[in-house]
Amino acid sequence: MRLARTLFQAGFVIGMIAVGLRWTFGGHALTCETYCPFGGLETAYSLLTQRRFTCSTSEASFIFFLGMMGLTLLAKKSFCSWICPLGALLEWIGRLGGRVRWVWEPPKRVDRALRYLRYVVLFAILYFTYTVGDLVFRTYDPYYILYSFGNEAVVWWSWMVLAAVLLSALYIRMAWCRYLCLLGAAFDLFSWTGLVKPIVDSHACTSCGLCEKACPQAIPIVGRTKIRARDCTNCLECLAVCPKHDAISMGV
Repeated sequence: MRLARTLFQAGFVIGMIAVGLRWTFGGHALTCETYCPFGGLETAYSLLTQRRFTCSTSEASFIFFLGMMGLTLLAKKSFCSWICPLGALLEWIGRLGGRVRWVWEPPKRVDRALRYLRYVVLFAILYFTYTVGDLVFRTYDPYYILYSFGNEAVVWWSWMVLAAVLLSALYIRMAWCRYLCLLGAAFDLFSWTGLVKPIVDSHACTSCGLCEKACPQAIPIVGRTKIRARDCTNCLECLAVCPKHDAISMGV
């Protein structure tokens, strides 16, 4: 399962690199922003109130936003673990950190508190975006910094932000996704109500805890029957490591 998903992720990473390079060298009008669903949320207010798109957002941004909303309602945050080209890199870095034993898991109280930080940042970014009428997050967005290859909106501190995000993944699994990802915060409610999710058979489960150790999002699994957690990305890591093949399955 992991190999299949990794290959799937790699395809999107390579595709986004190709888009960024073609745009950087003037070979194509499409940019990494074109394929970012968050742009649809950033332009939603101006689109509804003024019937115009904010800055470089377009119909495609809004369509991708609506598409991701539908996907999240159907299969939780599958976008994050199967498609997102930034999430893929952070997950791969986290695997490296696990191999060299650099990964550290914050105490549960600290972890729960930090997960609310993304809502504060989301509110602030949307407020200033709607007020200023510009994509104010662009300079700090690791996805844009990484796949725009030094666009004019990228300044020296942008590279520091990107370096911090990448390095954090070595020590805390998916730290950016868990604590600061604005797109993830925007779809938390839809993910919580997502239809397809991991289902645990309490009779077959041995409570070994391997599923929780493998979960990139550090979601509690043992003792639960349906994994409704808003951070679940349906990555299938829990299924892959479970010694009882019938203990965890995907269902509704």
